[in-house]
Amino acid sequence: MTSEIDIKLVRLSEPSLDAWLGLLGEHFGWLPTAAQRPSIMPELLGAVGTRARVKEGGVLELSANTAADEEVFLKIPADSWAWE
Repeated sequence: MTSEIDIKLVRLSEPSLDAWLGLLGEHFGWLPTAAQRPSIMPELLGAVGTRARVKEGGVLELSANTAADEEVFLKIPADSWAWE
């Protein structure tokens, strides 16, 4: 079973957040540096259209579309994220 969720309701572990922002940084050159990240994370993820789904076993799947309309994904284990 898969459920769409609001990314603003999710808190990611630091390694997962770093991995996702690194992946997005490859496709969205205007992303700020990690030093600026904590205070703007929800707005930043919203600005690049991050979507989130909870998959079987509690795996969180993040996705976004690049400017070239390619979809990028990151799957985060159930123990690396939590509800806000």
